[in-house]
This record gives sequence, C-alpha cells and structure tokens, in this order.
Amino acid sequence: MSENTFKISEGNQMTTKSNKTDLKKIKLLLSIAAVLFILLISIYKITPLNKKRRALKPTSFELPTFQAQLKSADFSPTDLSRFGGDGVHSFSNLYFNSSHFLVNCSNNNAFKNEDLNFFGEGNYNYDVHPFTNEKFEKWTGTSYKIPGTTVILASSDEMKSLQPHYFHFLEEFLLAWSAHKGLKTPSISCVIFPDINHWEGVNEINKQILESLIPHVKILNKDQFKELSSKNLVQFEHAVVVDRQACHNQKEVQIFNKMAISHANLIESSYLKEFRDKVWSQLKTYDHANRKPTITYIRRKNRRYLDPDFEKVFLSTLEKKFPNHKIQPVWFEKLTFAQQLQIIRNSDILIGAHGNGLTHSYFLPDNSLVLELFPDGAFAMDYQLISEFSGHNYYAIDSKLGIVSTAGHHMPPRGNVNQVIEAFDLNWITKPIEAHIQGNEDSEVENEISFKLQPLTKE
Repeated sequence: MSENTFKISEGNQMTTKSNKTDLKKIKLLLSIAAVLFILLISIYKITPLNKKRRALKPTSFELPTFQAQLKSADFSPTDLSRFGGDGVHSFSNLYFNSSHFLVNCSNNNAFKNEDLNFFGEGNYNYDVHPFTNEKFEKWTGTSYKIPGTTVILASSDEMKSLQPHYFHFLEEFLLAWSAHKGLKTPSISCVIFPDINHWEGVNEINKQILESLIPHVKILNKDQFKELSSKNLVQFEHAVVVDRQACHNQKEVQIFNKMAISHANLIESSYLKEFRDKVWSQLKTYDHANRKPTITYIRRKNRRYLDPDFEKVFLSTLEKKFPNHKIQPVWFEKLTFAQQLQIIRNSDILIGAHGNGLTHSYFLPDNSLVLELFPDGAFAMDYQLISEFSGHNYYAIDSKLGIVSTAGHHMPPRGNVNQVIEAFDLNWITKPIEAHIQGNEDSEVENEISFKLQPLTKE
C-alpha cells in the first residue's frame, strides 16, 4: 500500500469517528432541549400569570350532554311577575329562539305592551315578541325545556363590560337570587350570560361563587347559549331576568348610580345570609375557636390606598387603642378566594379604601362593622348598600370632612375616588370602632354625622 493510500484511508477513518461523535452530541442536545421544553410547559401551566389567562377561557360545558337531559317544550302560556320595579322580572314559560325572547300570550289578555318591553333603552342582541299557540304549533324544529329556574343576566352593549367585575356581578346576581327567594320560584338549575363569554371574573371568583351556591348548576355563556338556541326553541320553565340597563332607566338609580337601590326594600338580609352560609360551607371556611375579636384592614397598592407612611401610623394607632383585638392587615390579591373568605368569616370589623375587596362585606359575620375610606370630596355608595343589605353597621369617612355617610343615609356619588389618601384624623376611625365594641352608637359619632350630612345631602 502506498503512503498516499494509507493517509487517505487513515483520513476516512478519522472523519467517520468525527461524524459519530457529532451525532452523539446532536442527540444529547436534542434530548436536553426536549426535557427543557417539557419543563417550560409544566411551569407555564402553574404560573399565576397563566392562571389569569386560563381564567379568560369560556368555562368547559358539554352542551350535547345537557341537551340530552332536556325534555321537549310544551308551549304552555307565559305568566309574568315583576319583582319591584323595572329591571327584574320573573316568568313561567318564557321562550327563546335565535335572537328573540318569545312570550306565549295565549289565554292571557293581561299582557300589555309595556310588559313585553322588559329590557332597557340600550343596544341589545335580542328582542321580545308576543306569540300564540297557533304560531308555536307551526314550529317544526327541535325544542328543549329547561326545568327549574333559569337566571338570565341580560345586558345592553353599553353595560356588559361590568358583568365580570366581582361587585357588579354580585349586584346583578343577588337581585336574581332575591327575586328567586322572594317569589318562591323552583330551585335554580341554570344561569345564562347571553351577552358575554368571559363571565368568570379574576381568578374565577364569580364561577366559584355560583358553583358553591348551586353545586349542580349549568352555566351558559354567550356562545353556548347561541349554539343552544340558534336552531332550537328553548322553553324556560321558570326564568328570572335581570337587566342592568332597565334598572338604570329609573330615576332613583340615575341619581345614585347603583342598580340595586331600585329594589333595596325587596332584598332581605335573610336571603343574603342563606347565600353567605352556603358559600361559606362549600368553600370549607370555618370559625376559629376562641379567637380574639378581629379588625381586618384591606391593603392596596394600585389607586385608592393610604399613603405608606400614614398607613404605618394608622395601623400602630389601631394596635395601641384596641389591644384586645387582633389587627390584621391583608393583601387579598395574594390569596385564593377560599383563603380570603376564611379571613372575612373570622373578622368583626372590616376597614378599607373604596375598592373591590369591600365586596367581601357580603361574607362577614352578622352585625359586623364596615369602615370605608375616601379621599377628600369623594364618595360612592357601592359598599354602603352591601352593608345595609347584610345588616352591618357602616361609616364612610372622607379624609378631610370626617364621617359623611352611614347606613340608611343615601348620598349621590361625588368626586374622584381614585386618589391616594394622604392622611385623616384617626379619631374618625377609632370612635365608630369604640361605639361598635360597646354595642351602641356613641353620641359624639351621631352628632358628627348629623352635622356633616346635612349640607352634603343638598348637593
């Protein structure tokens, strides 16, 4: 063999060894990449950010399974009951197809034109039509009858963005719940959001409430309801229809900007206590044995919060003035909904700047105290209404004026609530707490309230 031939052969052997080494390296790198990819997918699934993203997906719902459980419509005549004023209606045998609510007026001469206009003056994706048995008899498609009571949370295009918001969701649903209890309709079997897909709320709070309150409830979003009704006739054995726009068409609501005030006299605290207790139970909250009386303060960092330096003085003052109480500042956004309600269930006094955390007032124990803090010249009555409905004591505290509102006094909204609260006289906090602990209203508190309220009522 010549020297050149040997060198070529040796070179080929070295190239082959090099290729095998490179292949091993490539396989190793691919294996590492695959492991990293799987790891990243696993991390993505459990991150808090992804929890928020996944909460925006429509809730899983097997529509064919639901449809298979339903009987055919029987075309019974429609009966209507109003719950107070406009905005909340209860029906026996209400119908829906495509984009039309259908009222079977057969054998019922009591229906007037205004009875058929049970929605507000806004842009809706549906309307209302009167029908008779003769027209129903011509129906040749599939029909379904949803048994029990169906809650329909309707909304105009102008107001539907409010529905996923925790406070506004409960504002609407608890009107339906109160109508259901007050009119003694059958058990709620279905809840429909005909105008929105993403109704679950941040961290699915709204979903957790509904499924805790009504464990076997079927919940349909806009697309699911459309799929059910676009080619089929749907009969609601009983339906409670709540419409925010219709409530806001009433003069009193326009003044105070709160839809529930139009039905305030019909929302009984016993209905809300049953609601609270069922959610407490399903989320497995419990009373701490032998606990100290507890003052819970809701901390915030985005808008509507106390100046950090003043907040330290505020908390220190509470600890000094009330040594027999547990002073408990909390960041609710860092806790699950069940953990939040566990804290609320074991609180006697709830303090916070105007914000969504005060919606938890619905879940406080009986006869609690709620203190809501506002920046100078600002007020909104959202959480005052919750306190009134739930039977709690309540004071609104303006950072410059002091106590400006209390349960039973309804003052129109004013000013800009989205400001930092720099400081205020801490006696405006401690006096109501002392009065609450003693079990009666302190005369100085009452005098200050009457002095402050009169000029504000005239604005």
